Amino acid sequence: MQLSDAGADFIGKGYENPAEKGFNAKLNLYFQYDDGYGTQTIGYGHAVKDGEDFSKGISPDQVRSMFKADSAEAVGAVNGMTCRTGMTQNQFDALVSLQFNAGPHAYTPPLRDFNATGSAKKSDFTGHYTTSGGVPSRGLAIRRAAEWRIFSTGVYDASH
Repeated sequence: MQLSDAGADFIGKGYENPAEKGFNAKLNLYFQYDDGYGTQTIGYGHAVKDGEDFSKGISPDQVRSMFKADSAEAVGAVNGMTCRTGMTQNQFDALVSLQFNAGPHAYTPPLRDFNATGSAKKSDFTGHYTTSGGVPSRGLAIRRAAEWRIFSTGVYDASH
């Protein structure tokens, strides 16, 4: 399966950079910013890697292209870890959002439950909202609840 446009907008514009951090409207370019956890980021959640230089900024088209490449890893991970058929587009998008946020190698509770039972529970999503340091995060709790809504109802609502 592939990430839908609604799923991509939910992740990229809704959660990875809803405030358009680093965007200079006058220049119509994106610049690096700190993601709030000490990671230099650009565009829609792209963690800047050693050797990447974005000092001159990147265009909105480049941001979308970079996000497509970055999210492809999460799409591949969900496709590779899913052993059941019959997943709906909204279920897939919700799992990709969580995978994109948790990392490509994370075997998250919703994915584990989906593989075991063909579904997932609300608590699988809403119980998974700590930072990499194990600290509860209000922002992640809100995101997990929104991912649950996508998974369970097909409602893509990134307001927070």
